[in-house]
Amino acid sequence: MKESGKKPLAVANGRRYARKVRYDLLCAWYGEAFAATEMAAHTQSASELSEVMSELLKKTLTGELYLRMEIERRWPELSGALLGKFGKVVSLEEKVLTVEVRHPALLLECRDMTDLIRDKINLDFGANACTEVRFVPSGRLGGRSK
Repeated sequence: MKESGKKPLAVANGRRYARKVRYDLLCAWYGEAFAATEMAAHTQSASELSEVMSELLKKTLTGELYLRMEIERRWPELSGALLGKFGKVVSLEEKVLTVEVRHPALLLECRDMTDLIRDKINLDFGANACTEVRFVPSGRLGGRSK
């Protein structure tokens, strides 16, 4: 009978053991005063947290939810400064992006920008990532945003 809980522990213990062996070898070669410094030189370089989190989210979230989060994160870049400030991505369902706009006058201006924004999204995230962009007045969804 195979126990699934033992493999991660064995891997962790294997890494600890390898680190201890490496440290002991560096102590023997450089002395204890310099072993810690050399240990740092022989470890993996640091990664940015945003890169690690982005890769983790890609693997754990569904495609559409991850895509919505990425569009929301890059919304000012994709939509422009004004719409980036007064618009908020609220959902992406069945490739239809819904954006709440806080200013009614800007809502009229947005009608001309739907194709441009959709094309930018498809260019950055792949063809057919978004088939339509809908702009709605702020509060119109009544808390249904996802």
